[in-house]
Amino acid sequence: MKYINDLLEKFANKESFSPAEKAEILRAVCLDSAALSGADLTSFWQYDTDQQAITCVHSYDRLSLRDVTGVVLTAEKYPAYFRAICEDSGIIANDAVSYRVTKEFNNGYFDEYGIVSLMDFIIRDDQGDPKAIICCENRETIMGWDMQALNKLRALATLVQFHF
Repeated sequence: MKYINDLLEKFANKESFSPAEKAEILRAVCLDSAALSGADLTSFWQYDTDQQAITCVHSYDRLSLRDVTGVVLTAEKYPAYFRAICEDSGIIANDAVSYRVTKEFNNGYFDEYGIVSLMDFIIRDDQGDPKAIICCENRETIMGWDMQALNKLRALATLVQFHF
């Protein structure tokens, strides 16, 4: 967690962050997520106020530098996924195209970005409601992520959850 640790040290005495500083933190989250998971596309998503949509607020793509920032996914279009992220702390879908919770992304998201594996860690607020997601996706090969990989994202999320 090299990138985020460097920033947390840099910002140790700050109580709030400018938009540029938040962007720098999100970039570090995405870079460290890629290093921890081996994913080729990592992103940070935030919920809207009524928790019916998530928006990608920052992404890192080590293969093509393609940016998914600004993409919005809705509960209306992807109900199984939204139910799962409300109930679980994370999702591991090594074969995301076939996995029961993520296969609904096949038309409109996975097909557009070529995604075959997905691992998400859900960041929750003090009441336990989801507020953000660290997302790792892979396009080149189906990954073999497990709870150990998800726990690495949990550790990263613990470092940054209070800043968002």
